[in-house]
Amino acid sequence: MRRVVLLGVALLAATVDAAFARRVVVTRERLEAAAATRLSDAMVLLDAWAPSSNDGYTWMPTPRALTLPRSTAWSVVLNGQLLDVTVFDAVHLELVPVSIAEVDSIVFVDDVDRSSIGAAWASTSARIEIYAARATRGWTVGSTASVGNQTGDPGPYRYTDQATPNVDAIGADASLLLARGTRDWYLSLSGAMMQHPYTDPAMRDRTTGALTTLRPGASAPEASAPASWVSDPNWPAVLRLSTSARAGVRAGGGWHEGIAAVADARRYFHYSEPFGGEVPTDQRALLGSAAGSFGAGARTRIGYRALASREELTDQDEALAFDYDWTSRTRAGGIDLTHDRGRARAVLFAGLENRRVDTPDTLTEDEDTFVRGGARIEHGFGRAYRADLELTATSDGDDDALSAAARLHWVVRPADTVRVRAALQERLFTENDDLWLWSERGYDLLARQGVSYSIDGPIARTRVLSFDAGWSSSGVLGGVELNLGLRRFEDAYVETRAFSFDDSTCSFDAPTRVVTGQNGHVGVIEARLYHALGDHSGGDFSWAYVEEFDSDAAFGAMWQTVPRHRLRYTLWARPRPTWAFWARVCHYSPTLWNDYAGVDGASCDVGGVWVTYHSEVDGATFVDAMVQHGMWRQQLWVDVIARNVFDADVRYHPAGASFDLTLLVQARLLWRD
Repeated sequence: MRRVVLLGVALLAATVDAAFARRVVVTRERLEAAAATRLSDAMVLLDAWAPSSNDGYTWMPTPRALTLPRSTAWSVVLNGQLLDVTVFDAVHLELVPVSIAEVDSIVFVDDVDRSSIGAAWASTSARIEIYAARATRGWTVGSTASVGNQTGDPGPYRYTDQATPNVDAIGADASLLLARGTRDWYLSLSGAMMQHPYTDPAMRDRTTGALTTLRPGASAPEASAPASWVSDPNWPAVLRLSTSARAGVRAGGGWHEGIAAVADARRYFHYSEPFGGEVPTDQRALLGSAAGSFGAGARTRIGYRALASREELTDQDEALAFDYDWTSRTRAGGIDLTHDRGRARAVLFAGLENRRVDTPDTLTEDEDTFVRGGARIEHGFGRAYRADLELTATSDGDDDALSAAARLHWVVRPADTVRVRAALQERLFTENDDLWLWSERGYDLLARQGVSYSIDGPIARTRVLSFDAGWSSSGVLGGVELNLGLRRFEDAYVETRAFSFDDSTCSFDAPTRVVTGQNGHVGVIEARLYHALGDHSGGDFSWAYVEEFDSDAAFGAMWQTVPRHRLRYTLWARPRPTWAFWARVCHYSPTLWNDYAGVDGASCDVGGVWVTYHSEVDGATFVDAMVQHGMWRQQLWVDVIARNVFDADVRYHPAGASFDLTLLVQARLLWRD
């Protein structure tokens, strides 16, 4: 019994690996237990990252208050390779060219620490690391299929003219994995399809209007085939297709692995604040990479990474008036040297990244090269103390940025641990790769679409100083964690607007003012308690609190859009090996969006449904639940998932969708010979 209880507690604790080192690991077992159907489902498991979404498809986090809200200053990594999946003001996580079926783990890092990706490529203080599983010996076949729809509709009238338009479909999603492995090599091939129609009334007229805004002489584009099985073909729906090949060979005392992948998203409508509504994008990303390591003596290892990627933003039908006509190419490489002497460990790393942009507009600069290098030293002082220091420098040829961190890990006794961290993170304006950087360099997209903006001062770099302290204690029946954090932002730039409302298109309009030189402070508190409830069940409670104080006005207003409180309690049980149950109750507090104060109370008629907008977004409490059943020697599992069981009004943005009651069914197959 003791062993079973320990295994249950381990499942609960699996989401945190060295919790205060800020590497939160969501294992494959955890993803399956929570019935994750998409990569972004893992993000909503973490209250401390405060994820939010306009549409349920693109999720934007604020990782433990280390970045500004809805910022793109966080990165996505696949098997150690940085990916370019950003559309100026949104990170498209679902464009990562792997399916949930082949994911071994997802690691959320909110620290300057770069030890896990070797070469010093990432200059962000937060990233999501996705690790696709290395094929085991023999053949492996994996597959997933999921479908779902929100049920805020009149039941059997869904497919008639009387159906209300607030029924959002999810899927159908599907993926297939075929892999072959031996002790010394493996090969994996995979493909995935994802669909996500936008039918919520808060988005319907805006996205439909964008589809019917055509270039002179163009005809209305047809829905991307295959059309979603539940969507009206006249309404927009994301169709994401991806395929990838991964291979690895063991040689020189280590693994050497390569990835070739392509992902394509048609009709990706992401909400853009500068445009006051959804903008249509056809996005394609291609990736080729190689990485590995080999021994250079008994205590020394050398790692390497190389990558080439291409991202295209375009209008494939050549019909929409909204045309990016944008191609970004990235080449990067890096090496790291690790020397381990037991209690002491030293790491040296260096990386080079080149980014080049092609567009018909005349740019003052169309290419950037970043050189990064640094060192990390770890040392153990007996069994109780371990400390590490890290320093990284980044240069783009015109300016430099530094990052540094010092950490102390103290094992007070086997069950209790104290961790302390102080860090400095600097980030160059050129690294942001956002709409303001390229507009300042001559990219004319904003002007072509009639969007006016101003930047009230120079931007060179932003700086975040952070201090954290944490304590954790664990026992046979569970554990507890408490973390405190303080952030100081310096020379940050913040976007401000005073929207007006167009009720004919349900969209918003206002000049954007980019306010520079913003300083401010943010404090964070996190508490977590996980426990067992018998041999085959357990619970996990978490609370995250964010407080902004002593800040400049624009900086403070932006942080009012982040819920101050977020609470979650998760309960799981597996009464039999083939049956599992999972449920969670979540709560987040209200938010205030000052940019929308001028349109507070404005309404829009969408197909007979009135949508009213408010600058204050109410807090919400909602319940998710799931039941799983395993068959065929537990190689086939069927998940029945209910999100927002009691149909609360769950939304994260004044102009965003309401996440009503949603029912999903997912089948997961994993067969090995």
